[in-house]
Amino acid sequence: MLDLEIVERGATTTIYRDGNKAVKLYVNAPPNEAENEADRQLFAFNAGLPVPAVIGVRRLDKKMLP
Repeated sequence: MLDLEIVERGATTTIYRDGNKAVKLYVNAPPNEAENEADRQLFAFNAGLPVPAVIGVRRLDKKMLP
């Protein structure tokens, strides 16, 4: 795992700061939770709401997690 600053923790996610970007790591989340949230965020962004742009969603192998 990268040595990034933790910004916030939730029940199934941890948000890290990577320079001017945020990385949201889902652990033990329901299937497709990250993809569903990214879709909603992209919808809001494209509607002109002041939300961060989604760069992408990537699935990590469990052996990469802390």
